[in-house]
Amino acid sequence: MVSWSDVNELKRMFKASNKNACGKMFCTTCGGQFRSIIDNLDPNSIRAIKDVLKRISLSELDKYLAEWIPVLDYFDSDGYIDIFIREANQLDLTDINAVDRFLIRTKDIDKNYNAEFSVLYRKILKYAVSKSVSESHESLAETVIVVLGNKAKEYHGLIEYALSVSRHNSQMKRVLYNFFREEIEEVRDFNGDGNTSLGWY
Repeated sequence: MVSWSDVNELKRMFKASNKNACGKMFCTTCGGQFRSIIDNLDPNSIRAIKDVLKRISLSELDKYLAEWIPVLDYFDSDGYIDIFIREANQLDLTDINAVDRFLIRTKDIDKNYNAEFSVLYRKILKYAVSKSVSESHESLAETVIVVLGNKAKEYHGLIEYALSVSRHNSQMKRVLYNFFREEIEEVRDFNGDGNTSLGWY
């Protein structure tokens, strides 16, 4: 857990180091805030980043420092992934909605960067596949299909459940269409738009 003063101090340091850049995080013209900050941030500020990353929760990160994640990850990639490891270790697997949110939030994290996170993530994903079917949880089933992509077809029970849901849930049918229209005839009549994204903001 971090204090509000810790968060404000980091933001102050980032803004002070953001010299002569436009308001964009990344910019092909000036390099954006990201380039300006990494070129100008002093060692004390880098130590402050590492200290905050040791204590901040995932919910605090997303609430207070989401726009600065590229900077935090650049200066301390290990500290950044540790946030997700702590979250995975503390995740209440009996709370299916919490599991659903965790998988959505972490679906774009590089699972091969950290071995500990990779093991935890795969354990949670395997659990989610099973629970989505046994608990008839439509949102979780949709999430795990998006996360697994084409590998979802290896879980026959999941696909069978998703197909049954797709007969009354157009969102599920869209997901199945976007991934499996060449293999599952039943979903080919859906007018898919190619969008299978799930946002976490």
